[in-house]
Amino acid sequence: MKIIHMCLANYYTDNYGYQENMLPMQNKLDGHDVTIIASTEMYVNNKELGYVNPGEYKNEHGIKVIRIPYRKILPHRAMRKIRTYTHVYEILKNENPDVILFHGPQSYDLLTVARYKKDNPMTKLYVDNHADRGNSARGYISKNILHKLYYKKILKKSLQYIDKLFYVTYERKLFLEEIYGVREEKMEFYPLGGTVIEEEERIQNRREKRRELNFSDEDIVLVHAGKMNASKRTFDIINNFSKVNNKNLKLILIGSFTNNVREKIMPLLKKDKRIKYLGWKSTEELTKYFCASDLYVQPGSHTVLMEQATCCWLPVIVADLKSYRYLLQDSKHAWIISNSDDMKRIFENVSKNPSILHNKTKYAYKFAKEVLDYKKLAARLER
Repeated sequence: MKIIHMCLANYYTDNYGYQENMLPMQNKLDGHDVTIIASTEMYVNNKELGYVNPGEYKNEHGIKVIRIPYRKILPHRAMRKIRTYTHVYEILKNENPDVILFHGPQSYDLLTVARYKKDNPMTKLYVDNHADRGNSARGYISKNILHKLYYKKILKKSLQYIDKLFYVTYERKLFLEEIYGVREEKMEFYPLGGTVIEEEERIQNRREKRRELNFSDEDIVLVHAGKMNASKRTFDIINNFSKVNNKNLKLILIGSFTNNVREKIMPLLKKDKRIKYLGWKSTEELTKYFCASDLYVQPGSHTVLMEQATCCWLPVIVADLKSYRYLLQDSKHAWIISNSDDMKRIFENVSKNPSILHNKTKYAYKFAKEVLDYKKLAARLER
């Protein structure tokens, strides 16, 4: 089966662990012919968005990536929002896909893909939505002109050719309903996922990284990861962690700080030797550090790393967001918290009673296998 992933509504960056990286990888592992059609926008040095040259190459998984530029109609600043590209229809004709997953409906060329589907009705066309009120439509122009007028019109015209519109979190379902006027029967929940690590690999990774970090088996390791801006509440994590006086309680931070967060946090790291900042790590390395940890702490905005951590058997602490309640309300491996006192109380409890975490790891693995496994999510595209 030929499967195309189209990343024209946002950036695509090689070697990341996002959905648009992991789903194509799993499709290829399952034996399918996979191509990624992407914009030239990507993260540069893991810090800020930039651009690479158009062209074709194989990514780290041996998947063909075709990067295409914006059409030169208006200045670049405008084209970043209009998102119309060169030769989209011709590329689709050459690739001849059985399945297309268009990542995000916020691109003019969703209309081009809908036209291709009209001309090739046996092709399955799926579109997912990653936009919500937290990351999109926050200003008057963005909300009322860009989203409620321009992107909405594109989606409405394309909707009859879309087999299913996926939402990856509950807030993103609400965004489709409230901003674009999509009806529920056209939508389906398609959660962000992860690669589930089996027990033998987890134990091996755990030993390797604990030895590297000089952690003992008795140490209780908390982990926080990702692009750490103010909304991730990294400062609150460190502040509450430092209030718990237990030499066996450790905290590792993995990722990158925004400048304002770095200035605030670095002095705290120097004061508490139980905290280790490891910098940015590849998806493979991050997985190993998750396996070496006992609890994933994410009390701020949503990140796909929560799902990846769960796939490494980690219990999680998350913020009281609609998306987390929708996904985790019946789970037994998660704490959903609304304030810093809750975080400190959990840190104290697990430091005194590590068995709490041992029990929750089994529930995390079960939840990952049933809900988050990219093997299952990738197979959904093959129906």
